[in-house]
Amino acid sequence: MDTVLETLTAGNITNTGACIATRASGKKAFILGALPGEEVVAEITRERSKFSEGVAVEIAQASEHRVAPLDDAYLHTSPWQIVEISYENALKAQLIVDAYRLNGIEVQANPTTFAGSEYHYRSKYTFYLSPDYELGVKARSSDEVVPTKQFSLARPELVTRAYELASFLQEHNISPASVHSLLVRSDGDGNTAAQINLLDTSRKVNSTRLTKNVLSKQNASANLKIAYLNPRNPQQVRSVTNAGSATLTDALNGKRFEYGIDSFFQVNKLAYEKALQAMSQFCEGDIVDLYSGVGSIGLSLASSSAKNITCVDVDRANFTFAKRNAQRYLAGDVGGSARDNHSTDLVAASTQNSLDLTEPASGRHIRIICASASKTLQEIVPGATLIVNPARNGLAGDVVERILAARPARIIYLSCNPTTQARDIAKLLPSYSIKHLQGFNFFPKTPHTECLCVLG
Repeated sequence: MDTVLETLTAGNITNTGACIATRASGKKAFILGALPGEEVVAEITRERSKFSEGVAVEIAQASEHRVAPLDDAYLHTSPWQIVEISYENALKAQLIVDAYRLNGIEVQANPTTFAGSEYHYRSKYTFYLSPDYELGVKARSSDEVVPTKQFSLARPELVTRAYELASFLQEHNISPASVHSLLVRSDGDGNTAAQINLLDTSRKVNSTRLTKNVLSKQNASANLKIAYLNPRNPQQVRSVTNAGSATLTDALNGKRFEYGIDSFFQVNKLAYEKALQAMSQFCEGDIVDLYSGVGSIGLSLASSSAKNITCVDVDRANFTFAKRNAQRYLAGDVGGSARDNHSTDLVAASTQNSLDLTEPASGRHIRIICASASKTLQEIVPGATLIVNPARNGLAGDVVERILAARPARIIYLSCNPTTQARDIAKLLPSYSIKHLQGFNFFPKTPHTECLCVLG
């Protein structure tokens, strides 16, 4: 389309990071790179039937809350680099209030909790390669790779490792066209694990050579996985080659957890610990942790008085690490070195999709299950503390129905999508009341926020 420029006044900001503006024609437009109240010159980049999309290319009248972005490609990755942090926290608190209001619930959220740094907080980052082996990010609305040398949200060791991987691929003539992405992760001590994601069309050409070279070079092989993806559906992994364990270990509020490069484990540790501390105030008795990942919520919150802990997750990699973390928890490893004299006292019973661990002396029991929440509805029981931390689409309908039927004593609901969380809470409110509602800024400089809602 031809370039269309229009001077607009930015209105309310949305959870996509764009501000709503009204064009001269009366049509609504969602404008990135603008803040509420600003007058901007916007380039209209896409026309849809009921609204337009655009980007602010000139700021005619700037907000007092505007700051200079650090990255040249910030609009593709973190469009709120232009927002001063205290204003960002206020905007995120308001987005939570708006999400609940849309579902008929009037709330007053506590101020959004922020911990750590605005930048260099992400412990997991996906890098892409340009045709010239330059590192880059995916364009906002296409599969184009935008080359950049600035990755200000990522921890520095991730960027260093990504450059090493890019050089390694270039050295061994692995075409960027066959590389889907480079996934790099680090723990709190700066140790890294990486995964090279190759499109499966390249496997016959590159697999043997790449695997041989990776395994023969210690500087590139430590904690590395090579995954071959379905080119039609890159979310689908067809096969994996391991060069090292690709396993990391981190402490959360004094308890240590193992996780893999592709495990579900929060990427902003300091903010996550703040959320865990808030949740711990409401955690009593037996615990049922659905969508549990590697067990980092349920096992973190469980006190010595919790006799029964159940963790459920559908992902098999998460299941593997959750089993290890459960054994570590019952063995008494809260500081990094398990008490071996206790670990041998555990009684274990396992199947392909479950592990039951019992400590005879205390009677404490942990059950780890590999299944979807919808397949384990019977684990939601009266009297327990139910923890849910679902994906962005929220709780399945049958999970909500089971909660209403079983009536667990309290529900601790952590969500990365306040909109679907509010939808689910509205369905549960006839039987529960909101005891606590708080946002956590897990993802500074982006529109994304984490929301904790406690029902009792």
